[in-house]
Formats: sequence, structure tokens, C-alpha cells
Amino acid sequence: MYYFPHESHAHTCTWMSFGMSTTIWPKKLIASLQQNLADIALAIAEFEPVNLLVTPENYPVAWNLLGSSVNYIKAPLNDIWLRDSGANFVLDKSSGQLVAIDFNFNGWGNKQRYNFDRHVAKIMANYAESQLIKANINLEGGSIEVNGSGVGIFTESAILNSDRNPNCTRQQIEYQLKTYLGLTDIIWLKGIKGYDITDGHIDFYARFINDNSIIISLENDTYSFDYRVTREHQNSLIAMNKIKNITTLNTPQNVRVNRQRYPEFAASYVNYYLCHQAVIIPQFGDQNADSAAVEILTDCFPNHKIVPVNIDTIAIGGGGIHCVTQQQPKTAI
Repeated sequence: MYYFPHESHAHTCTWMSFGMSTTIWPKKLIASLQQNLADIALAIAEFEPVNLLVTPENYPVAWNLLGSSVNYIKAPLNDIWLRDSGANFVLDKSSGQLVAIDFNFNGWGNKQRYNFDRHVAKIMANYAESQLIKANINLEGGSIEVNGSGVGIFTESAILNSDRNPNCTRQQIEYQLKTYLGLTDIIWLKGIKGYDITDGHIDFYARFINDNSIIISLENDTYSFDYRVTREHQNSLIAMNKIKNITTLNTPQNVRVNRQRYPEFAASYVNYYLCHQAVIIPQFGDQNADSAAVEILTDCFPNHKIVPVNIDTIAIGGGGIHCVTQQQPKTAI
């Protein structure tokens, strides 16, 4: 039996990927994307070690931006979204040993090329000297959120999806999630399919603060598809009465980026990353919303330092800080 700790569990390190490609990203955005990733890596490296997967062609730029602040592991890569493509590290309940779960990344349902990223989980497992287990279902790490005490929360749109698991019933998928992540209870939110490449990953909508508390994103732009979705999620969680405390975090409205030019711009403060003694959070240029996010997350994590980082170019690509990071939990042995 395996156990997927909450993100607040002590980490051995954080994993990231420096694998941007001009076949996926517009060439004019590459430099600012590299800077965004470097800023996140440097922020995390202040608190815990960072293992950076990097392509040989991107290594000189990574070294120039990061120097000796991180540990470099050269590997072929397609993109930067390590949360989705990489291993999900769990602990074996009986032995306490580290185990890497490979959830068979398939480019978010064959929406993007993934010939290299499909092997990232194995690369991570080999480097960490952990057992690698290939799951019997397909999903991405950004579709997983757990409280570390047996409860997981997921969106139907991202997992109960013919792009990922066409031949599996809900019951079969729930069995696999419980087996690989050590869950006893599963909460499903509806999510939304077809509006972004992930089909509505949970880590943009809801995150566990602790066993009984959750923080959810609330979109206030009535023209956004997420306006309805985030309210449906809020109402569902309240109606379920399974979560004791629900905190809402409003999305920014006055951002630095022209959203008409970049319609996939993803602005959610709940897509933060929790590392040792710090919460690395996005900053979007909306002074009121940015400040409110710092204040609310300070209340949620009073023993952590809140570290805001400009991630505008990452957000243009439809992701956030949580999407480009993956924790490796410390073992009990």
C-alpha cells in the first residue's frame, strides 16, 4: 500500500524541467519563459534543493541564469510541465521507502507531442534510486490533489475522460487512485473539458491547506468560462459537507498581460507550490489581488514565508508554478 503525502510533508528536493522548445513555444517568448522558470527555481532553492532536468541545448542558458544554485540533470524533453509529465513520488506504507508512480503521460490526451516527456518519470526514478511502478490508468500530476490523510480531490473532466481513460469506469479509476495514492475517500468536482489543454486540472481550482481545510479559486470575470465553473465547485463542496473549512481566493482582473492576445493566460493564485518553510506564489500585476493573495495565504500557512514570483510567460502557456514543479518527499528511513 502506498501513501502520497500532502505537499507540506518534508521534501528531499523539488524537481523542475528546463525543456522549452520553439516547436511548442513562440520564439519571442522563450527568453522570458526561461527567466520565469529560473526565478521560480531560485526562489525554491533558498529553502530546499532543486533538481533541474535540462536539455543539452538549453543547458548553457540555464547555467547562465542559475549557476550552481540547482543540480542539473541533462535529458531530452519536450516541454516544461514536469508536474504533469514526471513521476509522482509516494511512500511505501510498510517499508517507508520512496516509490515513483508513472501515470503514463500521453500529452494531455494526445494534444501535444510527448515522445520525450513520456520517459521523464523513469529518468526521475532512476536518479532518485527509487522503484518505478507504471500505473494502469493515464493522468497528469496536476490532476491530483490530496490532504495526506486519505482524501483526494479530482476533476471529472481531466480524469474521467476518453482522451485519457477510454476503457475505464469511474469505479475502476477510483480503485487505481486509491491504490497508488493511499486514499480512502475521493471527492469529484465537475471541472470543464475542452477549454484548456489539461481539461481543467484540479490544481488550478482547489488545494488542501490541511486535513480539513481547502482553498478554492473564484473567478469574478463574468466573461470567463471559469466564472461558472468555480462557482459550481464552490457550491458542490459546500453541499457535500465533507470539508470543514473552505477559503476562497479571487483571481486577478487587472493583469500585465493582454488577455485578448493571449487567451490561454492562466491566472490562479491557488496554483502555488509549497516547499520547506515557504509558499511560492504567482504574481500577476493586479496590486489589490496580488496583495490579497499574500494576505490570505499567510493566514493559511502562518509558519511559511510567502514568496511572490512573476510568472507571466508561464501563465501565457496555460500553466503556473505548481505545474512546473514536483516534490520528492523525504522517506521515513
